[in-house]
Amino acid sequence: MSIHDFLQSSAIELGINTEIHYIGYTKNPSERPINGAHRGLSDMLYRVSTEEYDFFIFYNLFKVLSIGMSPSTAFNFCFANSMLDEINVDEEGRIIEKALIKYFSTETQELNKKNEESELENSLERLGMKNNIGSVCVHIEMEEPHELYRFFSRSVKPSDRHIFTCRIAGSGAEIIEGSKFSAPATSGGNA
Repeated sequence: MSIHDFLQSSAIELGINTEIHYIGYTKNPSERPINGAHRGLSDMLYRVSTEEYDFFIFYNLFKVLSIGMSPSTAFNFCFANSMLDEINVDEEGRIIEKALIKYFSTETQELNKKNEESELENSLERLGMKNNIGSVCVHIEMEEPHELYRFFSRSVKPSDRHIFTCRIAGSGAEIIEGSKFSAPATSGGNA
């Protein structure tokens, strides 16, 4: 048992939260960190001092919901995207990745920031036109809070849960703290 597992299972906290350095998307989580095909993770490990830090690779599965709201009627719905397949799983994963990259705004991913934001904007615009989706809301929270999962970055304070909305605005993709669904004023929409 590692010291980190011991501390977590014993509910001992040292006041050391987990800084996010890199966010990535993969179809093959068991191979990603060691196959060398993903330069971003290797670059991050090279740039950040390894003697002062322990590095953890977290794999998160996201439950994606499609929520439809119509302000002019009392009709609202919420379904798992896996049931509707409104957005295919690859695009779903890439949108989550890009939204998290924008939200945490890590220093090690600054080099590719414009490209990542451009891809996010294009995806959100495509979702808006094709599926009438006005925003993407992200809620990250572990079942059992612990400092190991109290994520932060240079732009985000440490927290056991992070809730934000990503949507297209006049200046491109924007992040709004909290979960505010933005339905188009004319015909309702999905969030």
